[in-house]
Amino acid sequence: MKTTFKTCSGREYDLKLDFLLAKKLDKWDFSACSENRFCLLRPATCNFGEIYNDYALLGAIAFAVIFEKEKQSHPEKEYSVEDQAAMETAFTRDLGGDALEAMRSAVWGMLKDFFPTLASGFERVERAVEIAAEEDAKSQNLFEQMIRDANTERMKEMKKQLTAGM
Repeated sequence: MKTTFKTCSGREYDLKLDFLLAKKLDKWDFSACSENRFCLLRPATCNFGEIYNDYALLGAIAFAVIFEKEKQSHPEKEYSVEDQAAMETAFTRDLGGDALEAMRSAVWGMLKDFFPTLASGFERVERAVEIAAEEDAKSQNLFEQMIRDANTERMKEMKKQLTAGM
């Protein structure tokens, strides 16, 4: 699965996960950014269907992976709360549009790679979200067509009234 993504500025991140990193992530508290529960090492407690579209939580998960990898890469450095906050602010400012979708795909790919036995469940969530988006698009198109039809009828009626009054 794809676990890499680029931010708007072109910086590339890899969210590949190992068990040691998973243990560190499991200690993170994501409750400040989402009501959806996320405990990496207890997947049965997560509603992945809700997580899939929770961009705040997905971004927080991606940042947690990136920050923990940064700490692993520089074990000699002490990271303050201010360092973490500054890194998180810079990271979230660099997401948007295609980068946001790429980040979601990378987080999802990371989860699918880490839990291969749950891959079919992840794929069902993806398909359900796709179907819901297709249905939303159909509903939107139908609504727009109804508005066009109503406007056309109103225009015909106004034209009829105008020609009758002449």
